[in-house]
Amino acid sequence: SIEHCLDGTNIVPEIYKTYGILMIGSSNNTVVANNVYVSSLVNESNIKNSTNSLVGIDFYYDCDNNTTKDNTVRVEGNDNYLYGAGALAYPTGQPGSSTAKNNTFFNNTITVKGYNVVEGFIFGEGCEDNTVDTNHVKLNTNGTAYGITLERSDATTIKNNEITFTADKGYGIEFYDSDCNIITNNNITGNGNLICGIAGANAKSNVIEENVINAYGSNSTVSRIHDSINAPNSGIYFDGNSTDNKINNNKITTLIGYPVDLSEDATSNNITDNYLKGEIASGDAGVNNSEGNLVKDNYYLIFNDLEMDNMIVPYMSNMTIVLKGDKEDDGAVVVFKLNGNVIGNATLVNGVATLNYTLGKSYTVGNYPIIAEVSKADYKPVELTADLEVVRANITVYVADVSAKPGQKNVQFIAIVTDASGNPIASREVKFYRGANY
Repeated sequence: SIEHCLDGTNIVPEIYKTYGILMIGSSNNTVVANNVYVSSLVNESNIKNSTNSLVGIDFYYDCDNNTTKDNTVRVEGNDNYLYGAGALAYPTGQPGSSTAKNNTFFNNTITVKGYNVVEGFIFGEGCEDNTVDTNHVKLNTNGTAYGITLERSDATTIKNNEITFTADKGYGIEFYDSDCNIITNNNITGNGNLICGIAGANAKSNVIEENVINAYGSNSTVSRIHDSINAPNSGIYFDGNSTDNKINNNKITTLIGYPVDLSEDATSNNITDNYLKGEIASGDAGVNNSEGNLVKDNYYLIFNDLEMDNMIVPYMSNMTIVLKGDKEDDGAVVVFKLNGNVIGNATLVNGVATLNYTLGKSYTVGNYPIIAEVSKADYKPVELTADLEVVRANITVYVADVSAKPGQKNVQFIAIVTDASGNPIASREVKFYRGANY
């Protein structure tokens, strides 16, 4: 853009030789619907001599408020490092000298195929408040793959992306010294010898939720990735001083290793309500080194075919609430609530849980929700709702025979009024008639 025009002769550090689109000191641009292909002539016979990197689309230094969308980027070759797209705020060792913030990468298709290291997106030191949304990333390499990398960049939103990779070793998303990122609703699938879905080191206050992670590592004897993060086969891994991270409502499956693996220094993290299915352990037990972290309500089993019928009950009558399930659900605890108030609990036995309850006078004629909260170790808790309709109750009035002499005063008449269950009814007016006379 004109406001960041580089006049005269300039030396720009850390520039590689081969880019599809390179934006230097450029802000407020829209890069849309381009077909970018980047490759080189390096072959496997001279790969060790390569000092080049191949990059599809990159933003360098003082690049803010750019939108990159609907592009098709394909990078392939035998060079050491291949990148699909990304941004860098400032040169190494010059923190704060320039920025790369508020950039959005939306609905791009990124394909990177190489011999050594391949990366879909990379955001370098000093990047902040950038967004990676609804992109399709596909990586293939004999070496190491990184779907999205955050290198000392903060507050990146990574959402709705499809990341698939095949590699000897690889990460779906990697971030280190990177805080306050939001990683949500992404679908990550990795195949290879050593695979980690999401890895963080010295990472704080990140939110990882509603993601589907399939980490299909196949070789438990492969050494850990020699990288800034020493990750094992795992779904999510945190290393170093990683604290206050929230890992909630994800679906994580691993062929080898733990669904969630934490180093001893990774504490005060919240790992709750996740589907965790692993080779070593599942559910809450699928979190390795859980001490010092909040780990609860993680599961790998799901209740099937639970049902609870609506009910019609007369006012102030007894009722029996019945919840039905499968025999495999036996042992589950059911907490029953009526109109938001706990009225009792029961345990599933032979696929049935029942609760007897007498309606109090406060449940007048009308409709009320019955809620059943069902829980069991390693199962996903569920909540069922049924409708209770309270209708007018039939009453019984019994009047005892009375004997009296003509002209006798203060003759006592007694009427006994009961509900359908035989319970006395109080605070109701009773009128006595002799024939048609009141």
